[in-house]
Amino acid sequence: AALITERFYYYHLEKKQRPSEALRNAQVWLRDVTKDELRTYLLEKTQGHPALEAAARSLVDEAEEANEKHPYSDPVFWAGLILVGT
Repeated sequence: AALITERFYYYHLEKKQRPSEALRNAQVWLRDVTKDELRTYLLEKTQGHPALEAAARSLVDEAEEANEKHPYSDPVFWAGLILVGT
């Protein structure tokens, strides 16, 4: 949930996308992100923050253990999120 939420706000606030478009793009990003992209993304985002780095390394380790190239491709990770009140 943290990954998709961060990406939602990136698309909505920084890229100025409508909430529905931002959520869809965040879902697609999470669905399609590869292990290597995820590692790079998380370690860059958390650099210099020890507690966040530890959490990021945990997510990276978890993704590395997955047998798929795209560790969050299963809809269980991204399909259940909806917009309410926008």
